Formats: sequence, structure tokens, C-alpha cells
Amino acid sequence: MAHTSGSSARVQRLIGLGATALLAVATAAAFGRVFSGPGVTMKLLLAGLLSAGIAASLERRSLVLATAISAVLMVMVASLVVFPDSTWFGMPTLDTLDRIASSVGQVGEQARVQVAPTAPLQPLLLAAVTAVWASVFSAHALGFRAGSPLLALLPPVALVAFADTVLEGVVKPIYGVFFLIAGLLVAFADGLRRIQGWGPVWGTQGSDGRLYRDAGRSARRLTATAVVLAAFSPILVPGFGSSRLFDLSALNEDDRIALSPLVSIAAELKRSEPFEVFRVQSQRPAYHRMIGLTIFNGSTWTPPSDQAGSPVGSDSSLLPADVIDGVSVEQTYRISHGTRYPWLPVAYAPASVAVERDMSLDRTTTTIWLDRYLDEGDSYSTSSLLVTPTPEQLDLVEFPATARTEASVQLPTDLSPEITDIADRWTEGATSTYRQILAIQDHLRDQTRFTYSKDVPARGDSYTILDFLTNTRTGFCQQFATTMAVMLRTQGIPARVAVGFTQGTPVQGQEDTYRVTTDNYHSWVEVRFPFYGWLAFEPTPTIQNPVALPYSDPAAPCIGAGCPIGTAEPGPREVAIPTDGGPGAGLLGRLTRADEGRRGSVAAVPPPLPPARVAPLSWLVAGLGLTASVLVAVPALRGWRRRRRLRRAGPEPRGLILANYDLFTELAGDLGWGRAAAETPEEYRRKVRASGLLSDGDLDRLTALTVAAAYGRSEPKDEDVEGMREAAAATLHDLRKATRPMKRITGLYRRAD
Repeated sequence: MAHTSGSSARVQRLIGLGATALLAVATAAAFGRVFSGPGVTMKLLLAGLLSAGIAASLERRSLVLATAISAVLMVMVASLVVFPDSTWFGMPTLDTLDRIASSVGQVGEQARVQVAPTAPLQPLLLAAVTAVWASVFSAHALGFRAGSPLLALLPPVALVAFADTVLEGVVKPIYGVFFLIAGLLVAFADGLRRIQGWGPVWGTQGSDGRLYRDAGRSARRLTATAVVLAAFSPILVPGFGSSRLFDLSALNEDDRIALSPLVSIAAELKRSEPFEVFRVQSQRPAYHRMIGLTIFNGSTWTPPSDQAGSPVGSDSSLLPADVIDGVSVEQTYRISHGTRYPWLPVAYAPASVAVERDMSLDRTTTTIWLDRYLDEGDSYSTSSLLVTPTPEQLDLVEFPATARTEASVQLPTDLSPEITDIADRWTEGATSTYRQILAIQDHLRDQTRFTYSKDVPARGDSYTILDFLTNTRTGFCQQFATTMAVMLRTQGIPARVAVGFTQGTPVQGQEDTYRVTTDNYHSWVEVRFPFYGWLAFEPTPTIQNPVALPYSDPAAPCIGAGCPIGTAEPGPREVAIPTDGGPGAGLLGRLTRADEGRRGSVAAVPPPLPPARVAPLSWLVAGLGLTASVLVAVPALRGWRRRRRLRRAGPEPRGLILANYDLFTELAGDLGWGRAAAETPEEYRRKVRASGLLSDGDLDRLTALTVAAAYGRSEPKDEDVEGMREAAAATLHDLRKATRPMKRITGLYRRAD
């Protein structure tokens, strides 16, 4: 018996699945270049292939149902790929959902501050998995449901184009060719479905069932020609390989130096030809602080608010309230190159500023904001009070118990507990808060354990901190400052990150003059001490803050002409008495001589090994095994919650009637007849009755019993409860009969309107 000529529906679906799968592979491979590190592309590939399989298997089902099931499975896959440690045998938990919600809120900030290729940070990886899954599912729906192959390519093209935009350097042609082949296969599958109406194109002569000879030969020639032309024709275009004609990154930029807190540190430090930003005449060298960053959301540091503070004049006192004593220093700044940052660099703590600009002061961070940028040739003068207590004084300071709700100690809820464990180890045995601070600082400054390098990505999020402590141990000031501030907060110590410039280099032939360039752009840590205010600490190896040197590392050699402020010279190296030669030995030894009985052991503890990772195969097995169970678990969970609500209503008839009415409206909402929040029972009754779906007066009786229970003076009877339940069941029966089966099924998985 001969087979019917032409392609069968089954063959068409298989071709569509193959085309979508190949498109998923091409999209995941191209978009995966945005991330660094092994395994990320494979995770995106897994998400894309699963999305293609779900889309193809549900092709003949309702689009609403297919989308709902795909969304549920996408959440499961994202949980397994991004948050495997929070799942319960692969099933998302409340902790998983909470972490997903937290990561969603951080995606925008992460995308703004990270530089591609970036580490697979959880918010960005979650966004990538979601984007790949959604683009593949949309491509299949547009290509094989709507019959629009060109529109089907738009979602994947957007991801590939995004990767090409954010990545620097030449795009590898193989990705473009591979994606082109996938796109042609999608168009071929759609064309095959359309053209079979003109005649058979899928032959049955012989055993191979290939395309008819003439059609197949023409299709292969056309495809090969298109691929070759697309791959090599750009080479023939004039200007191939030259710089871009339209550079979006250059919009709104001029020749000014643009600096942003933390975000631009790496770019400025990596300049092949650094700019001189300003020169400063100063009696003593000091860091030039611009802004204090107090809020850490797990991705980056930001000021406590977007406000620029309150207006102040040149004769206004800028000194923080907790700074009452110190060494007065006068400084004069002259701008060497136009700037594009709104903060005024000054030595901390500023007492007064004379500048030809309107300025505002944010007193929470002592940040001075200008109404307009400084230009080349502008100058201003400042008076600052440099606070430099002795180590012995700081060692006696007792810190009050700081509430965890204060911004200066707040940490994200999903911060890895391993960071806290490392901080606990490093500070074990420290007998004062000051020694805890030194222990963390000096461990990070230990060049036998940590390495300073500019050749690392500009990141300082929670994931990078843990990786920095347990794996790479290499970074520049951003990683060191962020890590120290976070570790201090795990110990309940108020800390923040400051951004500005180091003291600069002395100018030959000009007394007390320092040249500050973009190479001096820097971030460090500030800790709030009772009676002394915010004091600077320097966790970055090879760099010393001349103002903080007396109390942070008095055993270090004096740097330059501006030796440490104070009457006492730095203590000699021979006072260091710890036998382990660990970090901070010199200062702790000096404190030991002053207070022998108080010293504890602050021994260096090697960082632990990185946490074990879940094998990718286990994600796939767990995901496939739970695909069916989730469809059963969701209705069962909702039913359990409803029964619990009835039990909590108590035995009294009034409470039972009202609880059953809420349950009734929720079940009706699953069928598309939900009750609005401000809708009275009577208004809801009229709305449902107007549909004409009800057979008798059960809803009227139900509403009357509910209103009487809610507003009546007399207590309802037990038979009223039973009557209310019977009326609710009869009304729901009528609504279910009038509702399509598919809508009843989808109602089990969505919230009532």
C-alpha cells in the first residue's frame, strides 16, 4: 500500500523541533560569550534545548497552556541552574523563590556596573537563562504557530546582537555562520509546510524518503550559496575591519575625565596614558576623598540616597559632628584636566571649602556635591581636620552594640555564610574591636596570600568576594576595600567604602605640591569609632595612607616627605613579637608591650576551599524527574492551604460561613469569575448572575447567608453553615459546567483574578 505523498504532520513537527533546537544551540553559544568561566554556555544550552523541547511537545495545545507550563518549567530549570543549593531535591523552595525575587531586583544594577565578559553572578545568570528560554520558546511560537519565520528570528537575534555589542574585539565569524544556518533551517521548515500545498515535496520512492530530486538539489544549492555569501560578503564591503561608524558609547561624552564610584576604577587604572587630574599644595600628604558609599546590596556600593544633600556656602562649617579634634591642614587644588564627576575631592574631614561653584553637603557621608563640573584651570582651597588617634587609644575604645538595621552594618540576606566564617577565623582571639579591624586589614595586606593586580574585572559583588577569598586572591583596590568592609560588617562593625584619590606624587622643584593622576583613583575602607568618627583603613597591599599610617600600621616605613602625623615615630620592626610572623605582627606586638594581659591570638588561617558545585547532569536528571510531579504538587499545595484556612476559622458558625465564602470566591476565580477586592457580596452576586450560567437560586441563598453572618446581630446556626456549603457547591458545579475543560485545568495553576 503506497504512502501518501507530501510531508506528514509528524515529520513537520520533527523538522520544526530540529530547527528550533539548532537555533537554541546557536543562540546559547553566541550569548554565552557574555560570561566568563567554565560551564556557563552549557547551562544556557541546557535551558535553550529544554525550552525547544517543551515548545515542540506542546505545539498542538493551547498557547496559554503551553506558555504556563513553559513558565513553570523555566522557573524550575533556573532554580537548578542558578540556585541549586536552595532547592529540595531539585524542587524550588520558598528560599529559592525569595532568592529569585532578590536577584530580579538586582539585575538592572548588575547589568549597569558589570563589564563583559563577566562572572556568572546569580542575578545576571538568572536573567540569561530566562532570556534564552523565552527567546527560544518565542521563536518556536512565532515560526511554527504564527507562521512568521522572520519574526521568529528577532528574539534570538536580539540576544546575539547584545553579546556582540557588549563584547570588545572582533566577533568570531563562526557564531554568525552557525546562527545563519539555524535561521535558514527555521525558514526552510516553514517554507516546507507552505509549499506542500502546491504538490508533494517529500518523496517516498525508495527507502530513504528524501526530498524529491529536483526540489532537493535546488534547495541545497540555494542554501549553500546564501551561507557562503553571508559569511564572506562583509569582507568585500569598504571599511571592513576599521573602527565602527557609529559608536553608541561615545554619545554625550567629551574630552573630560569621567569617574563614577567603583564602576570606573578599573578603566581609569588601565589607561595606557593616564591623565593628570589636579595638583594640590598641602602641608601634609593625604588621601583626597570624594564620596562615601554606605549601602551594599550584594552587587555594588551606593550612597545612602540619591539626594545631593543640603546647600552650603563657603563660610559654612562642613565638619562632621563626631570630629572634635585633629591636625588642621590647609590645601589648595588646581584642576589640570576637565572633570565629569559631581563630587569635590578633599582631605577628610573637611572643615571649610572655598570654591566658585554652588555646593551641597550630604552630612551622612560628608560628601560635597557641586552644581556643575570643574574645568581646566579652576582652583579651590580647603581646610581639613585630620584625626589620628594612637593605637593605644583605639585599642581601649568599646563599640556599642550596633543594630543590624543600621545602614553602616547592613548586609544582603543572601550573603554567603562562608564569608562570615572566614572573618570569624581571622578575628579569633582578638581582644578588642580595634584588633579585629587590624586582623582583617592585615590578612588582606599579606602579600604572601593576596596579590594586587589591575588585570581583573571591575567587580565587587558577593559572589566575587567569596571567589576572591577562596580562589583567585587577586584584585585591585575595589576587591580589597569591598571585601574588608563586608567582613567587618559580618562582625557588627560599622564600615563603608570611600572613593577618591591617593595622595599623588611630589612635584620636583615645587615644595609641598603633589601631582594626582587617574592612576591615583582609589577606594579604601572607613570604620566608625566612637569619639573619633570615621577613620580610614587601607586593605590594599603595596599602598599606604599617610594619614592612617600611625594607627593602622606604625611599623611600616615612613613614605615620602609627609611622614605620619603625630609626635611619635613609627615603632621599629623589632617590637613585633608573634612567632608565626603573621599579618599585623608589628602593631600587635607594640600593643602587647602596652597591655600584655589583653592580647589574644590572631593567627592567620588559610581560607577554606571553594564550595562544591553540583554537577550539571544532576540538574538535568532532577529537572526531568520533577516535570510531571510539579503539575500535581501545585494543585495539592493550594488545596492544603485552603483546608488550613478553614481549620483556622474555628468552630463558630459565623467564622466558618465567612471562611467558606472566601474559599468559594477563590475557587470561582479559578474558573474566571473572581471577586474584586472592593466588590461587596451583593455586587459580586449580580455580576455572576448576569452571566446566565446559573440554573437556580443557590448563589442568592449563598449571598444572603454570608451577608447575615457578616453584618447580622444574631449568631448563625450550624445548619446555616451546612446550607451555605451546599449552595456554594451547587453554584461551583454550574460554573464548572459552563467553563471549557482547558480553562478549568489552567485555573489550577494561576492566581484568581
